[in-house]
Amino acid sequence: MKNTFLSQIACALIAIAINTAAYGDSQPLAATIEFDPINVVDDAGAKINNAILTYQGTKYLINFDGLSVGGTKGVQVLVTAEVYGLNNLNNFANNYVNELIQDNSDVASSNSLWIINDQGVAINLHTNNPDLSLASGGDFASVGFGKAQ
Repeated sequence: MKNTFLSQIACALIAIAINTAAYGDSQPLAATIEFDPINVVDDAGAKINNAILTYQGTKYLINFDGLSVGGTKGVQVLVTAEVYGLNNLNNFANNYVNELIQDNSDVASSNSLWIINDQGVAINLHTNNPDLSLASGGDFASVGFGKAQ
């Protein structure tokens, strides 16, 4: 519990230190994340679980815990993501704090979500449908290697 709290504090401090409006512009793209199409089968939305991280030409199976997409029942959605600030693969699997970095576009869109960890790795997730919302179920989301249970 103490490590989780310290991790959240560190993420908050990193986020404050970053020029939030231009974080993605100031960091080179380090990796991409591709998810299988997600079916929203009920009004509660759908969990975002397994994905493929492509880092330095190698693909890794990764999993998310604590992220979901909500929207109209019966819709299929594609979620993709870009990773910034990843200089060492060991810094990827971690807890990520959400919504500390805001989209710098003129129009706020709920189909985009930034999450960042205490190592300075930021993930910009977005959907192909502006009517859908990406959200975290709590104060942070966990990202790990391997398939979700």
